Amino acid sequence: MVGINTLRRVDLGQGHNLIIASVSLGVGLLPEMADGIYDGFPSWAQIITGSGITSAAVTAFALNLLFHHTTLAGAGVPSHDRGNGPEPEGVRRGHEGRPGAGEGVGEGAGSTP
Repeated sequence: MVGINTLRRVDLGQGHNLIIASVSLGVGLLPEMADGIYDGFPSWAQIITGSGITSAAVTAFALNLLFHHTTLAGAGVPSHDRGNGPEPEGVRRGHEGRPGAGEGVGEGAGSTP
């Protein structure tokens, strides 16, 4: 249930998030839907690939690194995802340049950044 709630908060229409979610879901369903698909793999690899949850988590982790944390990531991602360019509507930047940074003590609901 926690995973579903996490996916509800992700903007699947922005960047590569939809690709990450759908490929990870597909990889996670493979061992459940195609019994024996990983039988030819070495026993150490079957530990990871034999479990749908584990293979989906590893896939999501790897794709997230690839799409959001490498130099390859900048190729197809809108500029506001990389931190330079116009801000998406509704994002408020604090003193440190991060969304919501600097909120708290000394800043009321009516103050501006």
